[in-house]
Amino acid sequence: MFKNAAVAVGLILMATILRLLFLDELGSSYPFVIFYPAVLLAGLYGGLSAGLPATVFSTVLACYLWVDPRRHLPPGHMPDWGKMIVFLAWGIVISVITELVHRRLARTRQLKSQAEAALAEANSKLMLERDTLQAVMNGAGNSHLAYLDRDFNFVCVNETYARTCGYSPEAMIGKNHFDLYPHVENETIFARVRDTGEAVQYLDKPFEYSDKPERGVTYWDWTLTPVRDVAGTVTGLIFSLFETTLRKRTEEALRASEERFRIAFEDSAVAMTMTTLDGRIQKVNQAFSKMLGYSESELIGQRFTELTHSDDLPENLVGVRRLLQGEIASFRMDKRYLTRDGRTVWGDMSTNCVMDPQGMPLYLLTNIQDITSRKGIEVKLQEMNELLEKRVIERTEELREKDLLLVQQNRLAAMGEMINNIAHQWRQPLNALGLNVQQLRLFHESGQLRKDLLYGAVDNAMMLVRHMSGTIDDFRNFFKPDRERVEFSVKEVVAGAIKLVDASFRSNEIAIVVNCPNNPVVFGYPNQYAQVILNLLENARDAFDTCRRSNARIVFNLGCRGKRSVLTVTDNAGGIPDAIIDRVFEPHFSTKGPKGTGIGLFMAKNIIERNMHGSLSVVNDGEGAEFRIEV
Repeated sequence: MFKNAAVAVGLILMATILRLLFLDELGSSYPFVIFYPAVLLAGLYGGLSAGLPATVFSTVLACYLWVDPRRHLPPGHMPDWGKMIVFLAWGIVISVITELVHRRLARTRQLKSQAEAALAEANSKLMLERDTLQAVMNGAGNSHLAYLDRDFNFVCVNETYARTCGYSPEAMIGKNHFDLYPHVENETIFARVRDTGEAVQYLDKPFEYSDKPERGVTYWDWTLTPVRDVAGTVTGLIFSLFETTLRKRTEEALRASEERFRIAFEDSAVAMTMTTLDGRIQKVNQAFSKMLGYSESELIGQRFTELTHSDDLPENLVGVRRLLQGEIASFRMDKRYLTRDGRTVWGDMSTNCVMDPQGMPLYLLTNIQDITSRKGIEVKLQEMNELLEKRVIERTEELREKDLLLVQQNRLAAMGEMINNIAHQWRQPLNALGLNVQQLRLFHESGQLRKDLLYGAVDNAMMLVRHMSGTIDDFRNFFKPDRERVEFSVKEVVAGAIKLVDASFRSNEIAIVVNCPNNPVVFGYPNQYAQVILNLLENARDAFDTCRRSNARIVFNLGCRGKRSVLTVTDNAGGIPDAIIDRVFEPHFSTKGPKGTGIGLFMAKNIIERNMHGSLSVVNDGEGAEFRIEV
């Protein structure tokens, strides 16, 4: 209010200044002329609170300006009271009118402000309701929801609907449904629901996307519900869809699968049954009926236990129990069935438990292959196998006896060789012993037998006897069996073996050369190792018998390769023919004809490789054969 009064005073002062500026032109005849506009402006600005002070203040100043202020006329020259009253009345009226106008404008502004606030609140509620509706629609999961106006333009859609159409929800607002997906029948349905206000519902309604032909025919459950205003007029439609293509195709595939199963079940050459969980037969095929001699109607309702041989029933029941408890996925057994005429038939039975979608057992499905003939053959085969096993045992025993005989023959042959070697070893000492005895006789007959000659002859005889006794010990030690594995010097064993046959080989003019720069020690059976060396020497000597050479020789080279000893035995007897060199270690294979047993090299290889975990091999080196022993 103070502000309005101040504005009124300011306007009146401005009018007074103008009145003074034009005092000469106006004189004092029209004291109120310049104040009419000032009072009007004050009233328009502040209404009564500005117009009324302006009117009073103007009247005071007009009375002062009625006379010429420069002449300082006496106050008796007062204005016309009539004009002053008119001015006051006009000022009061203008103030009242402008006050009323101001109040009307203030009320209008208040109403406008209230309307704007109410509109903002309504818009806020509308936005909240729209967001809530959108959230509810988006929360519908796989359901497609859309709200359309009377012209079928999208007002609101959920994300699932928009995503299926290839848009965002915002981008679909305002688009016409049938501009996107023209369909005369559906547009007719939409128009009928809008015009009649009656909702419709369709199940598995087919639809083809014009812009997505690769999808083929799709199927939908959809409802179309009208939306009414308070007056009952349809203002829009709620369109709800749920795609059932997968379910539809699954149902079709299931029906096709059930039909294939029915055909496979009924027409199968394999006997099949469907059994309830309590063991009653629910369905059988013709093959099962024919197998047991019952009709299908006679089998339905029977328990499978009534058709099972009592000896097979416990195993069958255990399998069914484990199957129903989920311990196994299926079980299989050979079991006997009882036929209608009392016979027993064999079946290769395989049972599975069919489950529902929740994983609960529905029924047992069993396949039975008639194996009665096979079982008869198996019995005959078992009898034949038992007979064959008996014959194999007998034959094996015969072969074992032959092998023992061959081993004995080989041993006797080796002993014969050893006796021959002993003969060679003893021939020279016996000759010397005989000459010594004859010399004693000659000395005695000639009377020249003196004590020193007698003692010398006795000493020579005893030396020869001890030498022959040592030879006997050497051969006896060679034939002594090895009882356990021991560490031994390969060089010493080779020297000992050569010593046993050296005289025999010298008599046959076969030189034995030994090159032993190393003296490896191995873990094994020394006498068996020596037997292998003697076997190789005897084979070489036999080879020289068929291949006469003036410079016959056998060379031993002993060395090491890592932690293993390597012994090569090489002769110059011409080698082994390539056609048979890979067979020389086979049992009963011999190149010596009736003289050979064919087990010498076989036993040598077994000794080195089986008993001593080494290797024995042979190659031709040009002049002869080279046997290689690694232990």
